Amino acid sequence: MTIAARVPRRGRALSRLGIIRDGAVLVHEGTIAAVGTTAKLEKLAAARKAEKLDVGGRVILPGFVDSHTHLIHAASRAEEYELKIRGASYEEIARKAAGSSIRSRNCERRRASN
Repeated sequence: MTIAARVPRRGRALSRLGIIRDGAVLVHEGTIAAVGTTAKLEKLAAARKAEKLDVGGRVILPGFVDSHTHLIHAASRAEEYELKIRGASYEEIARKAAGSSIRSRNCERRRASN
């Protein structure tokens, strides 16, 4: 899967993930050095020395987190995330999701920490 693009994706474009058939990831010293098809990456000099791991058709997901919409807190922001990937601005989200606005989320987090 990839969301690679020439420019950063926003709004609805965030919901369009790409699948790289027979994909590969080349990692060098803990950093992703290249992503593409297995055939393309096997041609790279660095790949000749690399350890090969067959992940058997699984998805490799090295860090797919939008720090402004992740769902790890006391209160869920799933509704806000849905609005964001549909193209809503933060101002529109605050108006449309009155019960789940950033302000009300902060109140919920404070209550959860007490």
